[in-house]
Amino acid sequence: MILALETGQELASVALLDEGAVAAERAFRHRMSLSRDLIPTIESLLAEAGVPWRDVEAVSVGLGPGSYTGLRIGVVTAKTLAWASDRPVLGISSLTALVAPHLAPPDALLCAVLEARADEFFTALYQRRDGELQLRAEATVLPAAELAQRLSAYPGPVLVAGHTARFAAALEKTAEGRRQGTVILSGDRGVQTEFDEEPQARWIGRLAASRLRAGERDLPLALEPLYVRAPTPTIRRSD
Repeated sequence: MILALETGQELASVALLDEGAVAAERAFRHRMSLSRDLIPTIESLLAEAGVPWRDVEAVSVGLGPGSYTGLRIGVVTAKTLAWASDRPVLGISSLTALVAPHLAPPDALLCAVLEARADEFFTALYQRRDGELQLRAEATVLPAAELAQRLSAYPGPVLVAGHTARFAAALEKTAEGRRQGTVILSGDRGVQTEFDEEPQARWIGRLAASRLRAGERDLPLALEPLYVRAPTPTIRRSD
């Protein structure tokens, strides 16, 4: 069993996986109460599945990018659970989790997008080779227009996954968006819910399981969120 956490967005999720199959899963909108709600949600999930903690063999967590506070809480929780119970901990890019559910031919580019701020998106690029997901471009943050321009220049088909509704709205404001060409938003292929647009704990767990089978694990003390850019400090007015 692998416990998986994804806490970088307002819609967080927790999943318990048994050899890749979802044994139990919860998605919840924490509205700034994540530090209070996360552990009780994990405990409730284990109880619902009838799984004692001793049967959990590893803890996995989405590293982001995303909300600085949400990522910190998720990563610290995963590290603490793993450290206290002597379990492996594995960190997974939340962008990778966005594209992992999507199959694509080798010539297709898979683009993950998560809104960073108005008209800016965290993004990373992938391709599938021999069935395996391979990173083509590291995580970065780009204005929507610049990202659209880069995608439109790719000679093959492009599938965009993640915050596609918000990305589409941003593209409507740009000439690049109106010339998308072979760029396909994942929601265009069928009914898509809000949950489908978010990184999901189930895919964090499945990607972690693959790493675990390969003998990989992360050092708890070295595991850090993937912020992509440094947090903006808050300056408080002194009274």
